Amino acid sequence: MTQPDRPYWGAIVPLPAPLLASFARQAEELGLAGLFATQVHGAPFSTLAAAAMVTERIQLGTGIAIASTRSPFETAMTAMDLDRISGGRFVLGLGASTTSWTEGMYGVASERPRSATRRGR
Repeated sequence: MTQPDRPYWGAIVPLPAPLLASFARQAEELGLAGLFATQVHGAPFSTLAAAAMVTERIQLGTGIAIASTRSPFETAMTAMDLDRISGGRFVLGLGASTTSWTEGMYGVASERPRSATRRGR
């Protein structure tokens, strides 16, 4: 299938492996430019690694990974691993979240993500 004039991305969530594989393959066959996995049900990285294993062309990105919930070093190493696994198709998206998520769900004091990244928590 040819790429559309505008690059469209889809979203992918943690699913049982056969469903996740089927969804990722269909997204690629439909000509989507990429798939985002969000940090809602946990870190997005394992979902994207699984999608990378069954696709060849589609880009895979975090949309978003919460910057303050892990160290900058761990984030960088995970991004490098995913880029290798996907053959250069990984796109890292970092961002902030609400205080209730960072403090309540992840147990991390709320602060500006850029500050946390610079400090190297």
